[in-house]
Amino acid sequence: MAQWNSGISSYLKDSKTLFEVFNIATSDGKQVTYNNPFPVSLGSSSITIIGNITIPGIVSVTSSPDNPIHNHIVEVGTGGTLTVPYLPVGISTLLNTVGIGTTGQVSINVNNASVSNANPLPVSLGTSSIIVTGNVTVIEEEGSLFSFNNHATNVHRGWTMDDTMRPVISIRVNSSGTSATDLIKIIEYEIGNNNANQSTIVYEWYEGDLTLSGAAIPSWTNFGTKSQYRIYQDVYSSNTGNTFTVPNGTRMRHSGIIIGKNSLGDEGPSTMHGGAIPNMLTLCMKRVDNGTKLDVWFAFTCKELA
Repeated sequence: MAQWNSGISSYLKDSKTLFEVFNIATSDGKQVTYNNPFPVSLGSSSITIIGNITIPGIVSVTSSPDNPIHNHIVEVGTGGTLTVPYLPVGISTLLNTVGIGTTGQVSINVNNASVSNANPLPVSLGTSSIIVTGNVTVIEEEGSLFSFNNHATNVHRGWTMDDTMRPVISIRVNSSGTSATDLIKIIEYEIGNNNANQSTIVYEWYEGDLTLSGAAIPSWTNFGTKSQYRIYQDVYSSNTGNTFTVPNGTRMRHSGIIIGKNSLGDEGPSTMHGGAIPNMLTLCMKRVDNGTKLDVWFAFTCKELA
């Protein structure tokens, strides 16, 4: 076999054609090949690589919440796949992203556009609360205000009540020429009487139709551009007055007490909509401290929403 002399850096004469061959196998007796390589373990040691590493193919990294792989990216450019100098982080879809720039600035995109007054960031509080220490600007719903009252309905008297709960007034969106998207709200209403601090009145708001009896049901009066009200018969002098029962489907939305002369300004209990079946609101009242008849005056301000 061939022999090499390291002293002269040459094969020995006449010993250049025969070579000794080694066959190495793993512990199971199989020859070491690319498909059956040496078993290698680093144990707890680490490998330090100085210089660049070129990986021509795809690298797959398996990671899970229970066994995560931590990756640290220290450089982000604008070439290749990325078109911005930061790493986009998805919120929920590709159209919603949060970007952190190289100088620390944060950019937020919603619906593939930057967040602005015209394209706000949607926020949901769920059941949590939020504390605001600065100024808060409240944007009111757009619409037109319209008002009505019974100030001049009768001379020297208002709407006369007794100790029976009776319907006083109903408000709705006109059912003719409107749809469920036509909306009105009672922005404020006030109720006053002429008995100083000597009376106690209770009132109830109902949403839906009431079953009315007693006097004839009055017709609707138009106000605003699509709103209507009707005032029911009171019990002044010998007037019979209206009474009511509550059918299935009609709900009491609000109730209250007026002790003394006036109520404070209050809002309506529900938004009213138009269409073939509008959701009418009806205010009912009675006196509870005694049975003596009592006059009340009322005023309503409503907003027809744009």
